[in-house]
Amino acid sequence: MKYVVLGAILFASLVAALPGGAAERKDLRIDAESLAPPALRSDEPSPGKWWLRHDARDWGSKSGILMTGKPPEGMIKTGEWVVLSAKRFVPYRVPALTVDPKAKGWYRIHVGLYHDPAYPEGGPRLLARLTGEPYSEYLQAPDRVKARTVEVYWKAADLTGKKLVLEQPPAPMNHPNQGFVGALPTFAWSR
Repeated sequence: MKYVVLGAILFASLVAALPGGAAERKDLRIDAESLAPPALRSDEPSPGKWWLRHDARDWGSKSGILMTGKPPEGMIKTGEWVVLSAKRFVPYRVPALTVDPKAKGWYRIHVGLYHDPAYPEGGPRLLARLTGEPYSEYLQAPDRVKARTVEVYWKAADLTGKKLVLEQPPAPMNHPNQGFVGALPTFAWSR
């Protein structure tokens, strides 16, 4: 029993001494306002800028939500042989955002995402990747969500020297220079 206790104490002290040990472990959270620099955002929807919607408390976001554009109102017609309406997309594209989490080590990445019940399927989405990764991944809230915003698990990754790149996906070919609606209330990293 004495060796088990000594072994546990030795193990705990080694973990605390390692890089990324107990002393350095902390959760990180970046709210919408900090995701986009002032030059890339505006207080109203406008071409080429992310819209920082401050009045998003009714959507479940306390500090605001960063959107690619104004979402459409009302239900959207979908079905087999139905051409996607242009009102389903934002009539312009916004620039990609690069966010430095200033973190070292492995983290679980959680993303706050916007969900719109007007989209029966395939609703608001964004593209995300870490620097050094060749391809972006779609970030989209699950269809079963009832709330306007939800925090979902994206992936686990080593964030040492990495930055996060967020982009607005382009609309399909029949809607050139348009993009999908997408929004972020937060980004969070936890160990």
